[in-house]
Amino acid sequence: MQANLFGKFLLRKGLLSESELQHAIDLQRASHPLLGELAVRLSMLSPEQVELINQKQILQDKRFGDIAQGEGLLSAMQMEELLRLQKQEHKYIGTILVEEGYLDSEQLLVELELHQQSSQDAFKALNAAIEGHPQAEVLLNSIDFFGKLFLRMLKVHCHLKCLLRNETLETLGNSVHIPVQAIPPFVIGLASNDQSRINIASRFMGITPEECDSVLAEDGMGELLNIILGQMLNETMPQVLEAQRMEPDFSCSAAELLQRGEQSLAVEMSSELGSFVIIVAGKA
Repeated sequence: MQANLFGKFLLRKGLLSESELQHAIDLQRASHPLLGELAVRLSMLSPEQVELINQKQILQDKRFGDIAQGEGLLSAMQMEELLRLQKQEHKYIGTILVEEGYLDSEQLLVELELHQQSSQDAFKALNAAIEGHPQAEVLLNSIDFFGKLFLRMLKVHCHLKCLLRNETLETLGNSVHIPVQAIPPFVIGLASNDQSRINIASRFMGITPEECDSVLAEDGMGELLNIILGQMLNETMPQVLEAQRMEPDFSCSAAELLQRGEQSLAVEMSSELGSFVIIVAGKA
């Protein structure tokens, strides 16, 4: 279950308070140790080896265990033991909400079904709205890779919230975008408000939000977009060479990117670190 996303769903409905949601998320995190943490706890890996694997994960679309075994740091038997222990210790957010008395069991089942239906409806609406659009496939791939790599690199889930119109983007200020010399060429952009930008960039860089000023946040968002785009192109457009992907560009706002006419699309994504916007535009 995507804990923070289901929690925010309950929060919006008034079924949880902010403090109750944060308490439940903290309890769930404590019940779900990362594989690297377990490996260190059991003396299977050193902290330095875990950091090495984590860094490789940022650059490769592979699981922690696949990299560890590929590097000869863990055996298949050790990985089985780590996964068994992780599953044994893990608690679903719904279980925690019931244990803490925030929901009863029947209410939980009802809300889980409504949340799942809400997510399915959002994707159906998006697919219907962008059907036949020249940037539809790039946008859907972007949503998919942001979802996978946010979880892998930032350890948080993100999901589609809605398709956006230009007026919604006018309050976001500057964005970062990267042009890609594909056929046809396109641009992918990433934008958010100031607080979400700091939260996302600081988590990506492994520093606290207090240590992350606006310059660091901008650099972090640019590098994050660069890595996600690189992974996406490697898997979905392997014919696009590294040299055909330009450097991150901070010269225009999210609204300006979307104003590139009928060739442009934008979606809002929701995450525990804050909402952000993915923009896909035909190259002007």
